[in-house]
Amino acid sequence: MKRIILSIAAISLVTLSWAGNPARTGTAGATELMINPWANSSGWNGINTANVKGVEAFNLNIAGLTQINSTNVAFSYVDYLHLADIKINAFGLAQKIGSSSYIGISVFSMNFGNIERTDVNNPEGGIGTFSPRFSNFAIGYGHKFSDAISCGLVFRGISEAGASDVKARTGGLDAGVQYAGKSKRATMPKSEVKGRDIHLGISLRNVGVNGVFAGDGLSYHATDVDGVQRTLQVRSATFQLPTQLHIGLSYDLRLDKDSGVYSNRLTVAGNFSSNAYANNQLGLALEYGYKRIFAIRAGYQYEDKINDADLRINAFSGIAAGASIYIPLKKGGSDNQLAFDYSFRDSRILGATHSLGIRIDLGESE
Repeated sequence: MKRIILSIAAISLVTLSWAGNPARTGTAGATELMINPWANSSGWNGINTANVKGVEAFNLNIAGLTQINSTNVAFSYVDYLHLADIKINAFGLAQKIGSSSYIGISVFSMNFGNIERTDVNNPEGGIGTFSPRFSNFAIGYGHKFSDAISCGLVFRGISEAGASDVKARTGGLDAGVQYAGKSKRATMPKSEVKGRDIHLGISLRNVGVNGVFAGDGLSYHATDVDGVQRTLQVRSATFQLPTQLHIGLSYDLRLDKDSGVYSNRLTVAGNFSSNAYANNQLGLALEYGYKRIFAIRAGYQYEDKINDADLRINAFSGIAAGASIYIPLKKGGSDNQLAFDYSFRDSRILGATHSLGIRIDLGESE
């Protein structure tokens, strides 16, 4: 286990050394991989790298795949940047397959609606429409070495269809580690809090091969000097994936005076994101939870010039908030529950992003 942690830490340090390079900003492809579609964790503004659980770990830290006891199913719908009319659907399933092993799948689909087709002879359109669609399919594996240490790995297949005759396909890998430690204040019954309230997470995302667009849509007809018509192909430049490094820390504060009661919890989380092709980000988030009935959360993600309307490069203002309602599916316990999630992410230009999600947990989350 020490070798695994040291290897991930070494890779992370290498990534950190060239991340956030202003000369590379905006030059990556497949940037939809940086979008968190899940309604629960996006309410944290993606700052819960250290304590993300189940299916939602696919887009933050895959080690969190191990933080379920049995089965976790999630679906999310996102009205992304409302004025841009972009819709996202995500589905995921996580399953425990042994005493310490977990597998999962995640499907992401991004639809841009119908766009008017134009060409040099029809600049105003009138020749039909096309519907770009970005999607990816991920398979994840997680392993729990002990109650304290977990790790995970994801392989993701990526497809971008700008039009029916122009497409790009590539693949990427994610890896992550989570650590859960005990503090002196972890005095709650083990059946409720497992005695662990300090969480550390490190994840490296979107490391993969270069992609390239290809297809008949990049060809055109031309007439050479001899009057012969030929079909020529335009070569598309390759693009790299938007590699990210997340380092997160969270702490669960028990707000009940009686150490034998677990009703009120306040979680404080911080996260640093090092981006190879975007600004680095530093975030802080809070979540208040009452028993297993409801939770409310908010997060702020800061990056260079994000408060300057003229110079910022991010469509989002850095503010996010959300809430969850939990409904037990079995009387007398919370091993089986249904959760409804909502999140709001503010954008001062293209309208807010709203996410709605449903989660089913079979077996109490750890």
